[in-house]
Amino acid sequence: MEVLEENLGPLCFFEVDRLNKRSFNERKKALEIRKRANQRLPKHKQFYLDFPQEVLYVEDQLHEYLRDNTKVKRQTREHVVNFIKDIRKYSLTHAEEMNVLDLAPTQLVELHVIISNCSDRFSEEETMDMIELVNKHLMNEPVERAPKPSFNNKNKGWGKRGGNRRTSDRGGNKEQREDIQMSTANDMDIAMQAA
Repeated sequence: MEVLEENLGPLCFFEVDRLNKRSFNERKKALEIRKRANQRLPKHKQFYLDFPQEVLYVEDQLHEYLRDNTKVKRQTREHVVNFIKDIRKYSLTHAEEMNVLDLAPTQLVELHVIISNCSDRFSEEETMDMIELVNKHLMNEPVERAPKPSFNNKNKGWGKRGGNRRTSDRGGNKEQREDIQMSTANDMDIAMQAA
């Protein structure tokens, strides 16, 4: 495969989520192919099955962040395409379009923060129309998607200690959450030193 254009510009959160999902699916297919090939070989000639733990960890954290902290779970490809088509009539810069798409402002004050000189460039009616476009295209009910992909290998977890240290719920006491954050930070330090 040949890279035609290395950098086409910034991506919105939706595009990043789609690329992350595609990467996961490709990795999953490759793993299945390797497993099938390994079943035919003697034990001492089998391929290495695991992928670098740092890559899996980063993909998992990215997926979790985008699903929990952005509007990606409310968007589909059609929503994004229709929103971009409708918002183009306001002649926003590409960066402003991406920010409106990513942040999905629902109040005028949020829109004024995203768009530079908003009150000078647009009337109040136009800004209200932009808010209506956001509500129409980007604030739909969360889209039902397949369950979150599991990046864990069987009982291996992320680190050398084994087991996934993350709790299934976001609850727990403050000390447990701080412990998880510290161990996550330590794993990331180890990953950076290994690179």
